[in-house]
Amino acid sequence: MKLYYSPNSPYARKVRVLILERDLSDKVELIEVSTTDPNGPLFLVNPLGKVPALVTSEDGIVHDSPVICEYLDGFTSSLAGKGRVIDLSDKCLAATAQGILDAGYAARMEKQRPKELQWQQWTDKQFQKIDRTLDQIEATAAKLPTEATIGAIALACTLEWLQFRHAEGNWLAKRQKLNNWVSGFGKRSSMLQTRPA
Repeated sequence: MKLYYSPNSPYARKVRVLILERDLSDKVELIEVSTTDPNGPLFLVNPLGKVPALVTSEDGIVHDSPVICEYLDGFTSSLAGKGRVIDLSDKCLAATAQGILDAGYAARMEKQRPKELQWQQWTDKQFQKIDRTLDQIEATAAKLPTEATIGAIALACTLEWLQFRHAEGNWLAKRQKLNNWVSGFGKRSSMLQTRPA
């Protein structure tokens, strides 16, 4: 299998962390690509030019980070001769993290526009979505998984990306339980190896 990724993409990072956590490094070749070069290899496998994209010999091209994570998790289970167990709460955590990430990414794209064209109300709306959702997660932080589930990986990568790209949000300053959780999870080798620069 081949994973097309860019190093600072939080979407691709989730998949890279999962690959390390599931000991799939020898089965997945990582190919660093540019998302802005329409003549580059990424656009041959995903004409949308989005990372990550996974090329498999059995099932063709798999794209969208939640789908890739599920695919690789299922691949790991089949290697181990186990059936897959669907954990609804973990799937919901992964979806929530994806929603936070999408709002954060929308705000980042807005901030990339020329200053005079930026729509502050749009950015504020995205940050409000993030704040409300993080408040909800903080309230139930005791239930967050400590093992490397897909949901835990998605949330940890999202929180670290928010601090990396939107540090002005001070996302964890008033959310001590969430801060403690991500600080602990962030010490995993897979997280340290994939940390954005």
